[in-house]
Amino acid sequence: MQSWLPYIGAFAFGLSGAAMTYYGGFLVLMGGQRIDFGGFLILIVIMPVLVGLVSFGVTYLAFAKQSFHWQQWIFGLGFVAIAAGFCFALLTTQTLAPGLSTALLVTTLFFGGRFLTRRAASA
Repeated sequence: MQSWLPYIGAFAFGLSGAAMTYYGGFLVLMGGQRIDFGGFLILIVIMPVLVGLVSFGVTYLAFAKQSFHWQQWIFGLGFVAIAAGFCFALLTTQTLAPGLSTALLVTTLFFGGRFLTRRAASA
């Protein structure tokens, strides 16, 4: 259980950082400024993913005293981007409701991230 504690703490920080960035992007969009689809994609999808990934990595370093190699950062970014893109596609095609899509994304990121951190620790 001890190896789960740093991961859960870092995941909570990463998730809260992504949620705050998403909320900030939503406030910018609702502020009345004209933003095209590219701006929407950057504010609502890409920025929360990047902030969540960086805050997770930095917090995991502080909690677990284990840093990631640059190749592991790229691999993690690819995993997060694929999971977020898949859930975003499910949401925009109205295949899943927003709540279910968010639950699927968080669950996938939690268990997939745990697998990736264990893989990085054994490498």
